[in-house]
Amino acid sequence: MSWNPKEQDALKHALDRLSGRLGRRVHYDALLSQWRSFVAEVERGYSWTLYEYQNDLSVRDQIDEILKALPASMRHQLSAPLAEADRRFEDATAPCARPVIRGERRLGAWYRRVPKRAVGELEDDLREEGLIA
Repeated sequence: MSWNPKEQDALKHALDRLSGRLGRRVHYDALLSQWRSFVAEVERGYSWTLYEYQNDLSVRDQIDEILKALPASMRHQLSAPLAEADRRFEDATAPCARPVIRGERRLGAWYRRVPKRAVGELEDDLREEGLIA
């Protein structure tokens, strides 16, 4: 994608702000790739712990944070490839009664979904937390 100088500055500012908060350099394409890989793992059957699942969901938060800081025209272009991964995530997950993570901050809708194919430790953790029967 090609951006004009103002758009390039907006993206750089959003990435710099998130990088500073996380203490590591982030790139939008890398975050999108991580999200897609996570979604593929959820589709196959996610077996890591609830903590790891929560951590993997946070990648989607980071993407959302970047998008919210950008002009609408950029959001639209960057959201197109994200929409497919989000659709696949919804298809591979089921809604749950409460978010999979507790906290005071506002949570994205992805925190209110659990894998349909939760296996191993994640399945045990979700049962223990009362998120699945």
